[in-house]
Amino acid sequence: MMKYNREDLSQSELAEVQSRTLLELTLILAVIQIATLVLLNSLKLSVLIEVLLSCFILVLSTFFISKKLMFRPASKLIALQNNAVFAIMAEGLVFQDKISKITFYNEGALKILDLTADQLMGRTSLDPRWKSIKEDGSPFPGNEHPAIVTLATGIPQSNIIMGLKLPSGIDRWIKINTVPQFFTKGAALPDSVICTFTDITEVQKSRKELELANNRIQTAAEAVGFGVWDWNLQTGVLIWDP
Repeated sequence: MMKYNREDLSQSELAEVQSRTLLELTLILAVIQIATLVLLNSLKLSVLIEVLLSCFILVLSTFFISKKLMFRPASKLIALQNNAVFAIMAEGLVFQDKISKITFYNEGALKILDLTADQLMGRTSLDPRWKSIKEDGSPFPGNEHPAIVTLATGIPQSNIIMGLKLPSGIDRWIKINTVPQFFTKGAALPDSVICTFTDITEVQKSRKELELANNRIQTAAEAVGFGVWDWNLQTGVLIWDP
């Protein structure tokens, strides 16, 4: 039985090695079974025929199983591993095709967007039901959505802030990142885009509250006519804002 370094093999090569190993082990077990009967002096002609027939069926079955393992598990194994990773992600993740139609999503996406699988699957970035807005409260046009920009330019988008009005009426803020996917050799534009997003609603809420508090302090200071000073104890620098 040959030895292989697992780290030096691709997924398909590893699957082939595993299938060959399975076949070799089956043959070894068949030989051991026959040898055991010989040693026990219980190998009659009828028993020999029965054992050989059983071994033949076992080896033949293993052969067909190994063929399936050779060609299928590499992709299936990767898919299962990816699905497991996607399922435990707190972030939302969607795959979108050339026209930005959602073709895949994870549970995080459903939770963050407050949508069912039927509501999310097939929806595009241009769909007006998103009711998306920018940080300043102005509308966020569909053609400016990060996924659309990436599909149109092939350029990844990072840390794009977008507000959404959920079906429940709740406002949700998300931070979006996109990565283009090129499957067509020599293509100038991507065939699809992977979009991930994080719920930053609480961060945005805290930021707004802090801005509001600062504005109130500034308004109060201007109303009573007193200034604000800042004394850096380490450098001794005093900053006075009259």
